[in-house]
Amino acid sequence: MRFRLFLAVLALVSLASPVLLAQTSGSVSGVVTGPDGAPLPGATITISGAPLPLGRTATSLSDGSFRFTGLTPGEYRIRAELQGLGVFEQPVIVSLQKDTQIRASLRATATAAVEVSAAAPIVDTKASDVSAVTTKETIEKLNHAFHLLLSARLNTTQALERISEEISDCREVDLLTAFIASSKRGVVK
Repeated sequence: MRFRLFLAVLALVSLASPVLLAQTSGSVSGVVTGPDGAPLPGATITISGAPLPLGRTATSLSDGSFRFTGLTPGEYRIRAELQGLGVFEQPVIVSLQKDTQIRASLRATATAAVEVSAAAPIVDTKASDVSAVTTKETIEKLNHAFHLLLSARLNTTQALERISEEISDCREVDLLTAFIASSKRGVVK
């Protein structure tokens, strides 16, 4: 009786083991290279994404290679960087039981801090442009006027009448309605 039970358990384990041992992850590997195409050891490589919100970090080996294994399939972002050689970033899709290859090429970068301070002149005597500040209230009134003009229920003349009734004390709206009325486009008499 015990022998039969042992055989039944052994058969069940042997049938279930392929399913239990099936791989449910993928990997990302690659090489970090410099501007001349030579491998870069010591670069910091970080992979992060929704499946791995805290990310994982590795350092490239002497041949510039790196590898992230056991990654849940999904979308990630890989970032490689090395002091003085800038940053490489790229989206990566990890597939089930596949190794996604990345070739991260870093380019030399130069950074410098420049600080400029000067007082702006009160009046720019060299400028010929005209500018104005439009208030939030004016923008809201213009928005309302455009909604009335674009209303499918009103023709242009009706819309202009409604605008003059509903929106007052707004120079910009008055200019808009005067322009539309003078253009004679779509005005019904």
